[in-house]
Amino acid sequence: MILESTIAGSWYPGTTHDIHATAAAWEKDTIKDETPAPANPNLLILPHAGWFMTGVVLGKTVYKKKETLFKKADPNFFLIRFFSFCGRHSLLIYLLHQPVAMGLFYSFDFVRSLFSKQ
Repeated sequence: MILESTIAGSWYPGTTHDIHATAAAWEKDTIKDETPAPANPNLLILPHAGWFMTGVVLGKTVYKKKETLFKKADPNFFLIRFFSFCGRHSLLIYLLHQPVAMGLFYSFDFVRSLFSKQ
């Protein structure tokens, strides 16, 4: 939350990059909140488990024969090849997109700070 506030705050003119000021403001807002913390935060998984089970049931009923429903699709079509590649390398894509995105955010912020009047 603090890091997101700092990154998002850096895009607005007149805001500070001081992490301690951002943390103090965040703590002040959370202290004012009188809503008690949930006793069991894992309880929130129960509503979303229904979506997962719906997908399981639909998958078992629609694909009983374990054959694709898109028989006319050309496996050499560029979109099919692209999504197949993404599916085979999804873990690598997931792990690499985070440092790449953070590098882009910091690069944009650095370039912006070069041209801003302080």
